Amino acid sequence: MRPNVRRLACAAIAACALGQALLPPPAARANVFSPDGADPRHVQARVDQPFDAIGVVDTDDAVPLQGDDDHLTYERMEATAFLVSPCYVLTNFHAVFGDDAARVDRRKRYGVTFKVGARNNGRGFAARAHGVPLFWGDMARNHEQADWAVVRLDHCLGADRRIGWLDLSPRPITAFSSQLVSVAGFPAGMDENHLWRADGCHLLARQGEPSLWSSDCAASPGASGSPVFLMENGAPKVVGLMEGAEEDRPDILRQFDPQLANLVVDIAAVVGDAKVMAALDADRRADHTEPSA
Repeated sequence: MRPNVRRLACAAIAACALGQALLPPPAARANVFSPDGADPRHVQARVDQPFDAIGVVDTDDAVPLQGDDDHLTYERMEATAFLVSPCYVLTNFHAVFGDDAARVDRRKRYGVTFKVGARNNGRGFAARAHGVPLFWGDMARNHEQADWAVVRLDHCLGADRRIGWLDLSPRPITAFSSQLVSVAGFPAGMDENHLWRADGCHLLARQGEPSLWSSDCAASPGASGSPVFLMENGAPKVVGLMEGAEEDRPDILRQFDPQLANLVVDIAAVVGDAKVMAALDADRRADHTEPSA
């Protein structure tokens, strides 16, 4: 894991939930690019299917967070996550395990809580479920493109017809030469009652890192795990997972700089795992109807 990559999961959940009342740690910053200097993110209605599949994941326990001096502290984390089948949720590895991949213990239960859906008044989340990660990328080998984790929920929230899940749709980098992508998530400093979306951004190839892209999609703490997607026939097709940034600046940047680019994990890194896809396919085919009393 490169020590200078700034993660977008949000430490100190109280600070994230209060939005602008408290600011997250500086080490969690990423970059927002906008030629006119205005934040390009806007509200995406959470009740619009299938965007209602995007929610927030919180760790049960404190996980290691790496600071600028490479010193580890331990805090609970909050990040964006989204349903990819009735019972499975996708987010970043670091949003579940923290920043010290070498110390992940497969015998330990790394519990998280996933919150999703809007209440009738539009505030808060309508449903929540506990879960544990079953599959994840090999971050211990220092590969940012492995920064993904698939969580199995104890209660299959995606089986609710009002929620559903997002489709994963890998594409070669050449497919983005003339296409613009979007991102949607729950960044800190923004009202968590809303899903925040940015459109018209780009994905760029990174030399020697075929499953990791550079991007000018707007991101800030809490945006870890946000789906990066194309719109096709009125529906989002997920092509990547927002991850972090190698360098950051606190202000909105009017000009894109590749050295300040945000990082996006190619969804092919997930789709290419045969065990993951077998589990998702089986879950989508399963009958999740609750037995009658």
